[in-house]
Order: sequence, then C-alpha cells, then structure tokens
Amino acid sequence: MNKDSNVAKTKLAAIVGGAGGVGSATAKLLKEQGYRVVILDRENCDVTDESSVSNAFKKIDSEEGAVDIVVYAPSAPVIPKPVFHKHWDDFSKHLDVQAKGLFFVFSALSKSIISGHKIKFIILSTEYCIGTPPLLLSDYITAKYALLGLSKCLSVELARFNSALAIISPGPINTKLLTNPPLGLKISEPEEIAKIILFLANNESKSLNGANINVNGGSTMF
Repeated sequence: MNKDSNVAKTKLAAIVGGAGGVGSATAKLLKEQGYRVVILDRENCDVTDESSVSNAFKKIDSEEGAVDIVVYAPSAPVIPKPVFHKHWDDFSKHLDVQAKGLFFVFSALSKSIISGHKIKFIILSTEYCIGTPPLLLSDYITAKYALLGLSKCLSVELARFNSALAIISPGPINTKLLTNPPLGLKISEPEEIAKIILFLANNESKSLNGANINVNGGSTMF
C-alpha cells in the first residue's frame, strides 16, 4: 500500500447526495481506495432543513469522528419545461437544495474549521454555468449559478483556515437526471466523475482551492 493509501485510511468522507448516480459511484470508489465513507441522502439528512443537517453532522462526529472531506452532490428532481410555465416555487426547490443546503453543511462544520481541522469541500456544479445554457432548465441552472457563487466565496474564507474547496463542472452524466441526452456530445459515466473527485480528495490536489474543473469532453469549447 502506498503512502497516499495509508493516509486515505485515516480520512473520513461525507457524501451529501450519496444515493444519486455520482454520489453512489464516488462512495464506492472512495471505499475501494481505503477512505471511510458516510452517505447522507434524503432519508437521513434533509439539506433544506438546518436542524436536520446539523444533527446529521453531530451524529457523524460522535460516531465516526471529524469529517475530512465533504462531497456535495445533491439535486432536486429536474423537470424540463419553458420558463414561461415555471413558478418561483420551482426555482426555490432547486435553490434550497443547492445554495441553502451547502450553506447549512458549511455552517454545521464551521466550528471544526475555525478550530484548525482541515476540511476539503468538493462541489458538483454543471457545465451549464459556462457558456450558453440549454433550454427548459432555468430553475436548475439558476440554482447551480447560486451554488457556484457561494462555493467561490467559501473557498476564499476557507483558505484562511487551511481548508479548501474545489468545484467540478461536468457535462451530461448518464444518471436518472438525464432526461433529454444531447446529440453529438459526450455523455460521462458517474464513475468518470468519481475519479476526478478521488483526485481532489487526496493529497495530490492540496494546492487546488477555488478551482473549477470542467469535465465535459470539450463541449464548452464549441
């Protein structure tokens, strides 16, 4: 076992949205690489409820120890339809899961961060925040922009305490959220994204903070 594998065995990763395609693939890969993994999903942590998030992380701390890595990858159901037919509630559902949820997770871990415990946040965004967005997804994409903005702000704050945050902006991923696959563009598998998350979780990426990694087969170049 190499040095990084030995380090991995001591690290605890909390995967928020761990029941989804990318989340479950990441949990599987991190476990295979020796990380201790806790999965948080709708059944044991409602990211839109501050008390639920706080209690979930208190339980993790008491039963497993301090969290070293947070993978934030939840999503509300995506229902494609024109913005003319959407309501603000549609936007709120996505904003609550993306921006509000990440803020609640950050708040739940803030004391640990301030005390000097190093945490790496890995945030799942989307290539739709780069270039021209597709039709019919205005609520989802608006929330992802909010997530991206909050993530960048948090990365600056985290740097003061020797913690860090990195963002992954993938293109279409082969999960149940992919309802209308785009023609002619590469569709990634969840396992491909999980491998990028693994790189960001280990010591080889310790200099990356605030970076936004595009994993889309070059689609945003066109």
